[in-house]
Parts: sequence; C-alpha cells; structure tokens
Amino acid sequence: MSATRNRFFAGAALLALTALFATGCGGAAAPTVTQATLDEVELKAQKLETENADLKKRYELLKAETGAQAQAQARPTEEAEANCAPPQGSMVRPNVTTTFNAKISTPKLGHCTFVDPEGSVIGSVRIGDEVYVGPNASIRGDEGQPIVIGSGTNVQDGVTLHALETSEKGKTIAKNLVTVNGKKYAIHVGRNVSLAHQALVHGPASIGDNTFVGMQAFVFKAQVGSRVVIEPGALVLGVKIASGRYVPAGKVVTDQAVADALPRITKDYPFKDLNDGVLHVNHQLAKGYAAVKGEASKPAAEGEAGAAASTAAAAEKPQH
Repeated sequence: MSATRNRFFAGAALLALTALFATGCGGAAAPTVTQATLDEVELKAQKLETENADLKKRYELLKAETGAQAQAQARPTEEAEANCAPPQGSMVRPNVTTTFNAKISTPKLGHCTFVDPEGSVIGSVRIGDEVYVGPNASIRGDEGQPIVIGSGTNVQDGVTLHALETSEKGKTIAKNLVTVNGKKYAIHVGRNVSLAHQALVHGPASIGDNTFVGMQAFVFKAQVGSRVVIEPGALVLGVKIASGRYVPAGKVVTDQAVADALPRITKDYPFKDLNDGVLHVNHQLAKGYAAVKGEASKPAAEGEAGAAASTAAAAEKPQH
C-alpha cells in the first residue's frame, strides 16, 4: 500500500471519528462523509508528499554544497600543493637574541604564500595559506611577538607590521599584548584582510577578518573588528572599533567615544565591496607567483644536475 493511500485512509478515518463524536454530543446527526470530501483529502495528501520530496532534494543539495565549500576552505588543493614552492630566501629569516627576545624563531609560512624577494619576514611570524606579501613589505617579529597573519590576507607594497617588546629578561609585558580567542599576540591579523600600500600596523594591535586597511593608514594599540573599512590616511590609536564600521579618509580616532560613533557600513556606502575586489586580485597573485617560483626552481635543479653530469663525463674522457 502506497504512502499516499495510507494518508488517504488516515484522513478518512479522522473524518469518520469526527462524525462519531459529533453524533454522541446531544444526539445531533452525524455529518455525511462524501466521496468529494475523501477525494479532497487524497489530493491534499499527494500535495504534501510532493512538497516533502522537493524539500528533501533541496536539503541534500545544500548539504553537498556546504560540504564541498568547507573542504575547499579547510586545506589547499593537491594541485596547489604540488605547484607552489615553499617561501624561502635571505629576506625570510630568524631573529637574533636580545634581552627582550631570548628565543630564536624562524617564520612559518603556509601553502602557496608568496613573499616578494624585496619583502622581509623576520622572527616569530606565522602566516597562513595563500597570503601575498609585496615588495618592500616588512613583517618584523624580532621585538614584539608573535605576529600572526591569517590565510588569504594580502600585505601590499611598503606595508609595515612591527610591535613593541612583549617581554624583557624573561618577564612578559602584558600591556603590549592583545587577546584574540583566548590567546595572546603582539599583532593578530585575521583572514582575508587587505593591508594596502604603505599601511602601518604597530602592535599591540588586532584586525578582524575581511577588513580593509587603506593606503598610508595607521593602526596602533587598537583592536579593529571584522568587515571594517579604514580609508586611506586614517589614524586609529588606542581604541576598539566595532565590526561593520568605517573610518573616513584622513580621520583621526584616538577617543573611544569617537570610535563608538563611527558610521556603519550600509548598502549605500560606496566602498562596501572594496575589499572583495582587492582579495580577488591578491589571491590570484599569491598563487600565481608562488606557482611560477615553484616551476622556476625545477629547470634550475635539472640544469645543475645536467651540468654536473657533463663535468663528470668530461673528467672521465681520455685526454689526447
């Protein structure tokens, strides 16, 4: 017996019971269950069954799409892992020991992260996957540390990240640290953040996910939320900026009351989608340059091997 028929008989039984109870109340005549009524119940049951099937299909499709997106975000693709060369070079290097930093740390960089040969990454720095670090950018984890930069972020030409010392002779300087998700950092930059040309982020400082820091903007001793736009030339010092706000170009924000009154980003704000476009460009630059670097290293290695073989063959060849 089909599910539709089951619903049909269930509806008929319900109507019959309704009629029976009605008969027992003051002796009133029971309503007649007509074929038209039964047909109506069956049609409604069929409609519900069709709607349930459609909902189930939509649920399965959404579940599959969500799973695929989560898997793509969780780790880089096998192709990216194969093509991207690990960042290296004299400009990615450990710090030196000092009274304020007794431990030597080497930067840790993620998959398909590209550091331009003219960029500098030093000391206790952890950078996620697919991060672009442009020419003349400086990320110095040799004083305040650690400095952490999330995946998908871009650190453009001339950007500086540096922090006040976070320890002295083994003692932590708590006031020079920020807390993000229960952990302490000199600087914490979230995922998919854009630090535009010549921006300066000086720790202690934190910047939330999907935030844009404009050209020549300055952030110091501040905590900036997610989805914030700091327009070019703005100065943010000693305050907390809530998520979803923007700082107008050239504005100086050094008072918490001023920070709390900053305008919200609405659909009419002209730069609401600015960071999306910047990320679109720099994600491709990070993967593209890292892949080129990976491919360039292969012929060089093969050439060296070939030269070595030729030299060995020449040495074995009899002299006349």
